[in-house]
Amino acid sequence: MLVWWRIIFAAVAELAYAHDSKSCVLTGVWVRLPPAAQYNKIMHFLFPLVGSVSQGTSFVIDKTILSMRRVSFRTHMGVGFPIFWLMMLGAFFIYRPPLFPSTDIYHLGLMAIGIVLSLVTNIFYYRALDADELSDLEIVDLFRNIPIIIVTSILFADERNPILFGAGLAASLAIIWSHWQRGHFSMQKRTVPFLLWGMLAAPVSAAIAKVLLAVWHPVALFLIQDAVVTLAAIYLYHHEFKKITPKLLGLLILSSALSVGGWILFGLSYQQLGVVHTTLLFSLQPLIVYFASLVILKEPHHWKKTIAFFVVLVAILVAEFYR
Repeated sequence: MLVWWRIIFAAVAELAYAHDSKSCVLTGVWVRLPPAAQYNKIMHFLFPLVGSVSQGTSFVIDKTILSMRRVSFRTHMGVGFPIFWLMMLGAFFIYRPPLFPSTDIYHLGLMAIGIVLSLVTNIFYYRALDADELSDLEIVDLFRNIPIIIVTSILFADERNPILFGAGLAASLAIIWSHWQRGHFSMQKRTVPFLLWGMLAAPVSAAIAKVLLAVWHPVALFLIQDAVVTLAAIYLYHHEFKKITPKLLGLLILSSALSVGGWILFGLSYQQLGVVHTTLLFSLQPLIVYFASLVILKEPHHWKKTIAFFVVLVAILVAEFYR
């Protein structure tokens, strides 16, 4: 596991700094790389896919954690967020990007808004995850993709690609359709605030992230934003530290490692592919979570979700071929 993560970080660093050499050395691991142009083209496609697998696996672990006795969403935030931030700090020392490449009021104001949106979103998300089925919660999360795709395409000229726009909407709608059962979506009461908040906040967060990632390296941006969110989580839920057990700590470390990798790849994809294309590629995430929930959490199988999986794959292939 450690060697795998070091190789991933080496590859990410090579792309992030756009070296022209065919090999690189990072944290003691030598990695043979193809020519820079070919490597970048491959990685532009693979990074969001690997990121979606990493994030999806992290969510399955999170649900496993929240199903443990005496563990609530408060425990996850109060204990898990500091672990996540420390791992992001480790990634910062690997990348060593500028921490504050911009200090103007415009960018700092956007960052402050992004921090507030992130904190509220995380509280709603883990509160809902504590009460609802993971596979059902993923569909709620997918509703956010539609306003993200529409609003981003309106605000940014470089996001106005009709093929990507159509493929992204088709993928999101296919997955939403796959979760429509007997004339309704199954949803717990705690999930409703997350749905309503996500529909409003998600496109704003995506637009802010696009602007900030044009200036910040993803690791530096997430390190700053998550520092504030982590401090708030510790202040609100510091009493949850007494619930730490070796098993809980191990699962939180594993989940945080996967989540850090996923977020870094997500940020790099935003920079290199744009918001709409990244949203399309990350549409695989709920389906990965779905298949994992069948095996690990023993949640029920639905044939419509299997069809949706192939619709998303076709949408991604069409987007990659015609973009």
